[in-house]
Amino acid sequence: MATLQKTLARPKLDEDVIPFSEYRKNLTQYFRQTQTTHRPILVTQNGRAATIVMNVSDFEDTWRVWEMIRDQIEMRADVEAGIKELDAGRGTPHDKVFQDLLKEFS
Repeated sequence: MATLQKTLARPKLDEDVIPFSEYRKNLTQYFRQTQTTHRPILVTQNGRAATIVMNVSDFEDTWRVWEMIRDQIEMRADVEAGIKELDAGRGTPHDKVFQDLLKEFS
């Protein structure tokens, strides 16, 4: 997550929102802009937000962060489910698990 915080910047609405016709005319300039500013560009069409353009490395960093967040949410759900099982009297105490593991691998 540190990588994303260092690279991806918040868009500046007065600079990074552009109509599609301008984007199409100045494609190279906007590609360069996303590389140097690390800010995504919001492209509008008919006055409405149509797409977001960002450079590949920032996209990959963002994707990695989303994967980490998803993994943390899944892990939290698993832990909460385990706690509920233990609270309901289901499950095996950790000392019993360790004893069984010691027997199996000794």
